[in-house]
Amino acid sequence: MHESVYRYVFRGDTPMVDVEETLILSIFAAEGLHGEARVRTDAAYTVSHEKRGLVIDAGTTVGRDVSGIFTALAMKEFGSESFQVERIRKKARDHAPEPRRKGDDRE
Repeated sequence: MHESVYRYVFRGDTPMVDVEETLILSIFAAEGLHGEARVRTDAAYTVSHEKRGLVIDAGTTVGRDVSGIFTALAMKEFGSESFQVERIRKKARDHAPEPRRKGDDRE
């Protein structure tokens, strides 16, 4: 089984705290479309402040919606030249690092 993930990498002058807050806003917007329970079970992501990036799992409809919403908001907030995004197709068992889910308490 193949899944897609979207990997975003941000320029050095883009505050990663703001990027993460934009991702959270995108997740809230997806809850408006799909409901909180479905987003909690179907949306997965990981953020790396050190690598200045994030990965959104787009293997579900919810994940694709979160990614699309996030991309649109990030372009408006930070500018379309502030980040690069690429879709990566991988086998599900090859995913790394383990994605976080909304409500996950790990740091």
